[in-house]
Amino acid sequence: MKISMILFVFFIFIEVKPSLKNDLEPQTINVGDELVYCLAVDSRPTSTMKFYKDGNEVGPVTIEKSPKPGDITVNAVLRIPNVMINDQGEYQALIENPTGVVKTKKAKVTVQQVPIFLKAPEDVSVNQVIIQKEGNLYELKIKQIKPTDEGTYKVIMKNSESEITSDAKLNVHVSSIIGSLSAKIEAIQSEKVIIQYKVFRHSTLEITFLKNKKDVTTLDDKECFHIEHDDKTGEVRLIISDIKEDDHGKYTIRVKNPAQIVEEHTNLTITAPLAFINKLQDTDVINGQNLTLTCCCQ
Repeated sequence: MKISMILFVFFIFIEVKPSLKNDLEPQTINVGDELVYCLAVDSRPTSTMKFYKDGNEVGPVTIEKSPKPGDITVNAVLRIPNVMINDQGEYQALIENPTGVVKTKKAKVTVQQVPIFLKAPEDVSVNQVIIQKEGNLYELKIKQIKPTDEGTYKVIMKNSESEITSDAKLNVHVSSIIGSLSAKIEAIQSEKVIIQYKVFRHSTLEITFLKNKKDVTTLDDKECFHIEHDDKTGEVRLIISDIKEDDHGKYTIRVKNPAQIVEEHTNLTITAPLAFINKLQDTDVINGQNLTLTCCCQ
């Protein structure tokens, strides 16, 4: 009698409800960093895993299976590179297979901005003090500016991640005051004339002398004009050597700084010593004739 044997092999798969091996934890990261959540789950069959931010699904989610035979652990990895402020919120994961659904706890992600200067302070002149904040804009306003407010100002921006600074120089310009001039100055030809002004100043000034509205340093005979400054006394002098008749006219001093322009005027009149141009000449005449003697002077 012949006996046959039949071997039956049975594979039994036991479904396992998803179980978490770790949970989501709160994170605080900087703008531009990468947000990573890695969740380890035991599950059979493999679960569907999704991540949510404030109730809205986010991704992509990468599933990484264990290389060990029989190991039912899988890792669900959420990566968000280069995070922005709008990536912050409450994150939660949902794991589901035919045996059930498991949710992680909600984890808050805070994204903070490392302070940067969108526009660094510049060297400025201002005239109004309040501190005002509007969004990411910070302002220092100074009212009724005074010369004592001049100097270097520094701003320090700090948060838990870093600290940055920037500084700028403040220059305060004061209106210049100049002494008044005589309406008229008289001079004698060939002499030296000094037109003198007194200037009271705080900041650097630009001083120009004009003759009939033209800068004396640009005239054809500019070598005849010499300008002197005395910083101790505040005196400014225009010296005209060997003055000539052509030097007469309207003279102006113009004082300029960033605050204002001030001008003073005077008229220069040139006189000359009395002198003959043509003298009387010896003359012979005949008795009874008419005679005219002439001369010319200036």
